[in-house]
Amino acid sequence: MNKLVLLEDAVIEWQNSVDWYEAQSPGLGIRFAEVIETKIQLIAEKPLQFPKRKLNFREAIVNVFPFSIIFEFNSKNREVIITSIFHNKRSPKGKFKRKKP
Repeated sequence: MNKLVLLEDAVIEWQNSVDWYEAQSPGLGIRFAEVIETKIQLIAEKPLQFPKRKLNFREAIVNVFPFSIIFEFNSKNREVIITSIFHNKRSPKGKFKRKKP
């Protein structure tokens, strides 16, 4: 199994989205969190199955919600770094940038 690192910005995006969905409909935030967690586990197990989009960034599209998980994979260290839980309706300008270490 690869080492998994979630950057602080990704965790904040994830939590804010969970809170927003939960406010829309009780239980929907929990469902969102579960879908994201499942996709992150798949990324950790098989990161190379997701396409490179820009530089070393890869993108895993979440099918149930309008989000993508942006990450980098360091094959030498076998490390997956989740950089963003990205809402696909946002401007893609900063989609493939690492914000914080």
